[in-house]
Amino acid sequence: MSTSNAKTSVRSYHHGDLRAELIRSAQVLLEREGVTKLSLRAAARLAGVSQTAPYRHFTDKAALLAAVAAVGFRGLAAAMRRGAARAGSAEKRMLEIGSAYLAFAVENSAVFRLMFGSEIPDKAAHPELRWAAEDAFAVLAGEMPAGPDGSDAAIAAWSFVHGLATLLIDGQIRSEMSAGAPFDPVALTRRFGRFLDFSKARVGRQT
Repeated sequence: MSTSNAKTSVRSYHHGDLRAELIRSAQVLLEREGVTKLSLRAAARLAGVSQTAPYRHFTDKAALLAAVAAVGFRGLAAAMRRGAARAGSAEKRMLEIGSAYLAFAVENSAVFRLMFGSEIPDKAAHPELRWAAEDAFAVLAGEMPAGPDGSDAAIAAWSFVHGLATLLIDGQIRSEMSAGAPFDPVALTRRFGRFLDFSKARVGRQT
């Protein structure tokens, strides 16, 4: 999912769409000014509504952030599913899923940091966020067979691609560290992923 539409404009508020409008406003503020400057009042100002209006849908800032993060997880899940659908074989699905994960993180770094960061104190207290996060992980876990080995492989694969994504968006991997290769998500996932072999865990997985 890209937040590019949210970055460029926020639609004027229409009756019945206040919650969605506030989430879009929060996305804009998150990208422009960062999470510390994001508040219910700031989102209300950008959405063109009164400062008390957000409290109809969000009890506090954490609730608004959780809603934004939930949108992010749904976008991540959709991106990974599209990646899996592009794969011509079961062997390539993990590559495409990993590439989609990386591309999402790089293109939506602010929301990606929010999704996995500590700005939302108790993520379990927000059912929408919890369900969206579990659904995103299920895309990856669904490529593994049931059982302990499959679960371990899913976590290992997630750790690999998430760690790589975090290093990239934090600017920790420089071109000279990777022989000057371009930071293309597909190329990086393929290059670095070859050092990890999840094929044993995928035994029995049907195409």
